[in-house]
Amino acid sequence: MRSRKLPPLSAGNLGLWPLGLTMVALLGVVVYTYLAYRQAATDLVLERDKQLTVLSAVRLQTDLSDYADLLVFLARTREMSEGGP
Repeated sequence: MRSRKLPPLSAGNLGLWPLGLTMVALLGVVVYTYLAYRQAATDLVLERDKQLTVLSAVRLQTDLSDYADLLVFLARTREMSEGGP
């Protein structure tokens, strides 16, 4: 079986290797940075949504409590106790 010979290395071919390796390394850094940024943005959105949910629940609790207090007050009035209009 015949082995293939590699082309001889010349000064022109050697100059492209560092550029190619640099481009691959730069691409790796770009992909890593993009993924880290996307993860951080997702975490921030989820945290904000959690805070909004808690604030909405507290507001709903306050509103329902006020409404319940009003109903108790109306139930204790004389008209409601006597069954009148």
